[in-house]
Amino acid sequence: MSSRSLTPASGNTPDAVEEAQFRARMARVGPDRGGRRAHRSGAPGRGRGVRLGWKGWLVVDGLVVLLVVAGVVSWPPVQACRHQDRTTGFYAGDSSTSASGGASPPGSTWPTSASRA
Repeated sequence: MSSRSLTPASGNTPDAVEEAQFRARMARVGPDRGGRRAHRSGAPGRGRGVRLGWKGWLVVDGLVVLLVVAGVVSWPPVQACRHQDRTTGFYAGDSSTSASGGASPPGSTWPTSASRA
């Protein structure tokens, strides 16, 4: 909180001078755009990233979520197969289903990882 009083005092500068000083400071900081974005100058390398609408970014966000979910779902079976490969190895006819501890298809005569242990 400021300790300056809000009422005009005799030692303060007039409003016009204060406003001129303010505008001079703002002119040094950057151009006045009047509340609107400035048009592109046509320079090819001077953009602010990818310009997509909200629908485009919705698709991008959906794809990111889909990739994360696919990674989370596929990680445990892959790690189970790697663990089985390190501990007991694979036999002829083994698949990722048998590697991750899943049951063999009905009518299958191949041994599963559960029957080997």
